[in-house]
Amino acid sequence: MYISFERLTRFNTPFEKLERVHKELLIKHSIEPKINSKNFWNYDLSEINRFFQYLWNKSLENTDEIDLKNYKINLYLAFEELKEYSAAEFLKNLIQSGKLNVYNPEKEYPENFNFCNEEDFKQISEIFKKAGLVNLEIYNKLEGFNEIEKLFISYKMNFPINIHGFLNILKKEKKLTSGMKRLIWIDDYINRHKLNIENNISKENLEKIYAQARQYREKNDSLNPIELLILAEGTTEEILLPVFSRIAGFDFNKNGVKVISSGGKNQAVKLYFKLSREINLPILMIFDSDASEEAEIIKNNLRSIDDIYIISNGEFEDILPDSLICKAVNIHYRLTGSINFSDIQGLSKKYQVLNNLWKKKGFGEFKKVEFARIIAKNINKKSDLSEELGLIFKKIFMIIDNYSKNF
Repeated sequence: MYISFERLTRFNTPFEKLERVHKELLIKHSIEPKINSKNFWNYDLSEINRFFQYLWNKSLENTDEIDLKNYKINLYLAFEELKEYSAAEFLKNLIQSGKLNVYNPEKEYPENFNFCNEEDFKQISEIFKKAGLVNLEIYNKLEGFNEIEKLFISYKMNFPINIHGFLNILKKEKKLTSGMKRLIWIDDYINRHKLNIENNISKENLEKIYAQARQYREKNDSLNPIELLILAEGTTEEILLPVFSRIAGFDFNKNGVKVISSGGKNQAVKLYFKLSREINLPILMIFDSDASEEAEIIKNNLRSIDDIYIISNGEFEDILPDSLICKAVNIHYRLTGSINFSDIQGLSKKYQVLNNLWKKKGFGEFKKVEFARIIAKNINKKSDLSEELGLIFKKIFMIIDNYSKNF
């Protein structure tokens, strides 16, 4: 259950993580009906949701946490997802899944639905209601939300699982991830302050809890809720940017900035087009200097909240200070050998330089990820930030500031 819940609350689009967790838990633990990888698709979505809820809540019956009426934390988490992800895209994915027993995507085409068109949305809403996927009691209580947001939240609350009880059990554990500690704190905050959000489900009340969650993040480096996504080409950026952020005075974990490695410039383009449909958060893309064509493709389709940074010359390793590389390598390989400042000073195509240097010095095979981790351990002062890294962080500050003002 711990692993399933961790996957449900990690950063991933709601449709994808729900499908994965439903499959894993039901295939492993269902008895009657016995669900397997082949017949999973024979059940419609309302049945899958009901089975999952039953299995989850039944698992807590032999504990002290059998209160199935406290779903305040579920409401808040649905709201937090709504801040991060596109409700319209989520609903569209559900319709296209073919798992709604009242809708056949092979005969009807959801891509023709216009979520902004009142008549189309009525049809979408009716599909979900007929499929038994809407908690009408919750739907009618929601205040300050548009119709798409109401449909998203009432879907998420249709077969709620006992998260409150599960978190109460986790409190007794000594080793918890920062994410789990955060959720326990939010659940405690809601119940300690006796917030009546299940009867007065207004956007204003949920925004107040969200503001408290942001304050918790700033004090406890919890990363969530996320407010900016950085798409980088490689793992080097994913490892090093959060570490550099601490000495840049803008700790990513405190400010909700997540870095994702996309696996190359072509994959970065594909991932941007996918995520720009699925998430509401601003996206900053960081490209190596040889990705001007890919960057141009994205520029023509860039959302107003997104931006691109192209490294001026070379790749991410090329904008690391030579002094930092020298210091980090010599500390790490002090028993094996050392490098001189002149070995790397001012040389471009740093990857090739370092690759040759590793062979010459007997350091073994040069691996980017291992190198990034060596560098990360030795970033500890302002001078470890190069001028170009400073420009990247300046752009990050600007995006966050603009997003905070407008949203």
